[in-house]
Amino acid sequence: MNYTELIRHNMTVRDAAVLHKVCHGCNEVPDLIDDQISTVSVSQITDKLFAKGLIRRCPHPTDRRRYQYFPTPEGKALAKTKN
Repeated sequence: MNYTELIRHNMTVRDAAVLHKVCHGCNEVPDLIDDQISTVSVSQITDKLFAKGLIRRCPHPTDRRRYQYFPTPEGKALAKTKN
């Protein structure tokens, strides 16, 4: 994703990293956490991406307290843009 697209969508580099992970099959919060992004940050970022229509949030099939995240077509297209 290039910086122009980040700015146009009011996204941070961390937002882009989470979107990229969702687009590549990481669809639950534990899969999205890393050394740079905490659980709280992931929750805030997924809320932001959901509100922008870049990901969709679905109830977890076996745990009603959790969600799974999947990219929307717009989210996939944005994640594919090159620098």
